[in-house]
Amino acid sequence: MHWFTDRPEQTQGQMPTPIVYVEDDVKFEYKRLQRDLDQEAPPEAEELNTLGADGWGIAGVFTYDSTLTIYLRRVVR
Repeated sequence: MHWFTDRPEQTQGQMPTPIVYVEDDVKFEYKRLQRDLDQEAPPEAEELNTLGADGWGIAGVFTYDSTLTIYLRRVVR
């Protein structure tokens, strides 16, 4: 069985073509969560789950010396 084929008459077993929906007017807002790990603990799962439930997702994580910075973003409501 072939998953991909150049012959259009063979459709059995082919993977469907993915569809990607793009919204043109999506705007994001950003938030920075910062911790000095010498002075405080990193965010616990409960804090991250609360942020996630409010629509925030992690956009990036950076460390510099003992500083942990987590950038979050969500669609503007």
